[in-house]
Amino acid sequence: MITTLSGHKNSINDLEFNPRGDLFVSGSEDGKVIIWDWKVKKQRSKINFEDAVSTISIHPKLAEIVVGTAGGRLETWSLAKGTLLHQITESGPLISSTGYDRNGSRIISALEDGTVEIWENGVSLHLKTFSGHERIVESLDFSSNNKFLISSSSDKSVRIWDLKTNENVHNFDIGNHRVQ
Repeated sequence: MITTLSGHKNSINDLEFNPRGDLFVSGSEDGKVIIWDWKVKKQRSKINFEDAVSTISIHPKLAEIVVGTAGGRLETWSLAKGTLLHQITESGPLISSTGYDRNGSRIISALEDGTVEIWENGVSLHLKTFSGHERIVESLDFSSNNKFLISSSSDKSVRIWDLKTNENVHNFDIGNHRVQ
């Protein structure tokens, strides 16, 4: 059976299932994050933002999401209650991608200006900014051992960052292709 879920009034920019697979979240150009209950195929709650929601990620272990907006707002929210946990940034460049490390203690955010930022989760402490991409960073992730960070950009490069030394340890030029 195919189910239609209605709730957004504009394009969906990002969506993700929680680790158990019973919930998923969607973020849209309409400035809404909707938390969906996949078992009953209905909205559980809705979070409204002033700007378009450009990226969302679900915590690997807790009922928490991180949300990035076109206006540079970066926040963590409770999936269970739909309430704000921490405001990390209030404004800035568009946040194009977000994520958690494997244990959820750090948050990464990719920005329109080509930088990548790392934050300590729970206290909104800025830990590091990585610079090197010439255009918007479109995708990023921690390695499975949390020792490296990989980022890709519309400048057609992929970079690997060593999180212990904070150095860019490898660059891949992907030529005429694009990584998202």
